[in-house]
This record gives sequence, structure tokens and C-alpha cells, in this order.
Amino acid sequence: MAWFQLVVDKIKTFDELKQKFINYFWDDVEQGKAVEVLQTGRFDVSDARKADEYAMIVYQMCKNVDKFPISETKMLQLIAKHFGNTFAQAVVVQGIQDFEIFLKVLNGFPLETIHRECRRSEFKPFNERTSNPRYQQNSNQQYSRHNPQWLPSDNAEGAKGSKNE
Repeated sequence: MAWFQLVVDKIKTFDELKQKFINYFWDDVEQGKAVEVLQTGRFDVSDARKADEYAMIVYQMCKNVDKFPISETKMLQLIAKHFGNTFAQAVVVQGIQDFEIFLKVLNGFPLETIHRECRRSEFKPFNERTSNPRYQQNSNQQYSRHNPQWLPSDNAEGAKGSKNE
């Protein structure tokens, strides 16, 4: 309530209060966080929430984003990715454009498929993937068309000219 005490003397109408409230609590930073969750979030199967509750939370958070406009269809496709590729493909193929229909499809979708796909290693956070040596094996090589030093040369051991020797 400290914020309200600071602005109460400056407000003359309800619309002014509404606008100041939105500017303070739903600014570009908060909207950017919501879009980031929309684009990179994943349903946590160990969470006590059900899949439809999680989808409603993400939808409610992102439907009022006006600084980074997203169509309803695109938003539903992005939320669908939170539940794995199989569900996301089902949403695209069925052409779902309404959130109520999205929830019906989600509730009818096999829960074991969502759980299996949400537990996969491909959904690990980026920093866990990059700490894996498998992803770092070629990180110190320069791959550039202007610097072809990584290509095998004719003089290298095992080249076709070395058979005759």
C-alpha cells in the first residue's frame, strides 16, 4: 500500500488510478518476464498443480501483454510446447485458436505422454546442457568459410598422397 499512498493525492479519476497501477505493476520489465516464461517455460510434472491449472496461469499472465503483442493462436502454440512436442504438434494440427478448446484437448490428452516428454533430458535448462562435455567437444575450433584451417589438408597424415610412400 506504500505505492498507493504516494499517488493518492495525484489521482482525480478511476481511469488515472488504473493507468498508474498498470504502469507501476505491469511495466515493460514485468511483461518481458511474462513473455520469457511463455517462450521458454516447461510444465513441471512434480508440481502439485494439474496441467490445466498451469496452462491457465500462463495464459492469464500472458494474455494482457500489450508491449510485445502475440496473437491468441501463437500464444496457445507456445503454451502447448510447455507440455512436450507431441501435444504441441496436436495443437498445431488441430488448428486450435480458442483457450477453452485448448483446455479440453489438454484434459483429454494422455497424461503419461505429457509426463514422459516433460521429463526428457532435452528439457534441461541451457546451463546444464552446456556443462556437458558432449556439447563442448568442438567449442575451441574456428568454423568459418574465411578460415578453413579445420579442413584436412593434402599434406596431412593419412592423406591420399601418403599411400604411395
